[in-house]
Amino acid sequence: AGTLNSTPAWSPDGRMMAFARSSEDGTDLYTVNLAQMCCVQRLTTSGKLAINQYPTYSPDGRRLAFVSSRAGQPQIYAMDADGSGQELLVPYEVGGTGSSFSADWSPDGGRLAFHRDVGGGGRQVHVYEFGSGRTRTLTSTGRNEDPSWAPDSRHLVFSSSRGGRQQLWVLDLESGRLRQ
Repeated sequence: AGTLNSTPAWSPDGRMMAFARSSEDGTDLYTVNLAQMCCVQRLTTSGKLAINQYPTYSPDGRRLAFVSSRAGQPQIYAMDADGSGQELLVPYEVGGTGSSFSADWSPDGGRLAFHRDVGGGGRQVHVYEFGSGRTRTLTSTGRNEDPSWAPDSRHLVFSSSRGGRQQLWVLDLESGRLRQ
């Protein structure tokens, strides 16, 4: 009673589901074992004012990336699938970037795509690279959001207003080619 479940994500093997649960205690991430239809487990405990949501599993199912406002503005975090090892991956830069949303793990496991508010430039698509710990900005024109990886980990589809209204665009990360 009094709870709202949202932003679900399947584990790669289909046995688990991560989701956000909102209640008077705040919004935290949980998992449920769908294979056994049991075992709801709370992964985050950030308090009443923090919002933890939009989980996305790594391709091997061992880690989750998610959005949390525990430090103020929504930022990208990662943790082990059991809730341990929580770490801030992509902090916002005061005066340069703002809130981050819609993380999507690449199928090869090496990158995380997301959109972020950029000072004066609206929302732009970025990629965090696990090997280097670097974040690259991939877009600069219009409002660009909700990136999703193709199975080849080379192409990203995202929504963009660059053509005057919100439409889907595909970016080839190797060649830089962009097509509607």
